[in-house]
Amino acid sequence: MDGRQFAVGAIVFALICWLTLAALVTGFSPTEPLIYLFYALLALGVSGTLMPVVYYLHVRFGGDRDNPRWFRYIRQSLWIGALVAFYLWLNSLRALSVPALLLGICIAALVELVILRPSSTEG
Repeated sequence: MDGRQFAVGAIVFALICWLTLAALVTGFSPTEPLIYLFYALLALGVSGTLMPVVYYLHVRFGGDRDNPRWFRYIRQSLWIGALVAFYLWLNSLRALSVPALLLGICIAALVELVILRPSSTEG
């Protein structure tokens, strides 16, 4: 798989997630299971939208053009999507604050840099 196929696949995935999310928001009453589905679709939609951006940043600044690590790009975009959904959930509870925002970013960065990156054997 090359970068162009990865980007097209990510865009198609994001489009499916966003269209499903739009159908969910406009077509159904908010019940508890659908609220969880909303946050999951939001996280996947944001992740799919950002996958080509994460790939481009790795190719541009990381030199991954010759040896792309597709799982790393997906994992890092999933972090961003999960954080966006988590922050939206905190905001709906009126619990989002600047320290909570910074703490979530720091925890995600620490897990990515300290735990996942050294032991990663992706290829």
